[in-house]
Amino acid sequence: MSENIKSHGWRITNEQRIKVLSFLSSFDPKSEIEQRDKKILQYIFVDNFSASAVSRLNDPDLISTSNRSKGKNLSAISILRSVYKYFPEFERREALYKPKSRDARIELRMKRKKEVSKHIKQCAFCGTDKELEEHHMIPLSMGGTNDELNLVFLCKDCHKAVTSYQWKIWKEGVCNG
Repeated sequence: MSENIKSHGWRITNEQRIKVLSFLSSFDPKSEIEQRDKKILQYIFVDNFSASAVSRLNDPDLISTSNRSKGKNLSAISILRSVYKYFPEFERREALYKPKSRDARIELRMKRKKEVSKHIKQCAFCGTDKELEEHHMIPLSMGGTNDELNLVFLCKDCHKAVTSYQWKIWKEGVCNG
């Protein structure tokens, strides 16, 4: 029995990993799409990135060519589809990246409104009560939750500054780590 390797949730056996690596070394892309797919497979199985992390990379080779999102970064689901195109036997993971249903989002919004009315509505940094937005202290993409303990009010300007600072730290950690 082969031992499973867990890499960002991918449960693959040693044999499957060897299959991926040998495929990558012998794969000779003929089109831009195949070149992009090879790069995606390398990011996921060689560099150990998750599909959502790959979708956030500013790699010019990972730009969408579809009519709807032409010129934008690929979504995590598009990246997963590239993996399944070459390795259909791998465990399906699309459910992790699908957005919540409309009803669930509306319910969450209503719940937040009720919780928000209990709290003082002012920016946690500058104290203003104008143009307030909710900010996730630990972003959802990094394991944060919609729990009220993870949410704080920030005005529009402070929210923009804090978010850009968080992305700067994340980017430096990914690129230099």
